[in-house]
Amino acid sequence: MNLEQYQAATAETAIYPGQGSIMGLAYCGLKLNGEVAELLPTRNRELALKELGDVMWYTSQICTELGAKLGNFETTAPLSMVDTPDLLFKHSGIIAEQIGKAMRDDSGHVSANRCAIILDNIAMIVKQVSGIAYILNSNLETVLDDNIAKLADRKARGVLQGSGDNR
Repeated sequence: MNLEQYQAATAETAIYPGQGSIMGLAYCGLKLNGEVAELLPTRNRELALKELGDVMWYTSQICTELGAKLGNFETTAPLSMVDTPDLLFKHSGIIAEQIGKAMRDDSGHVSANRCAIILDNIAMIVKQVSGIAYILNSNLETVLDDNIAKLADRKARGVLQGSGDNR
């Protein structure tokens, strides 16, 4: 599955407050940070790959909220750029900061400049996830496929909403 297909598939499982508004964007920004925080201490390969899928889901939703296409981003990064998942936290933090500033300073309007900053950091997250997947002997496409399969299963069982991996 490529990024464009993935973004379309995530729409099938997108249930969150404020969709299509600054509140939906803020929710996705907060949750992106949470997923990155769950990834950072993970030393289990399979769990890390699942968390990367969750990072990509919120990344995709931020693009959707901004009217951007996830498929426009490059998915490969030199290994020097993917030395550590800590960089994911940096980029997700910058995204959250820009969303917060839009809420505080611009009455919830995301200016073209803020949008560009957010999308630049989305690009870095996509590269980082791709690189980390590679380091874990996987690839971005597998991360995306597995994430959609997990969510499709939850949808079929009526347990998309809720917390935890064991739904």
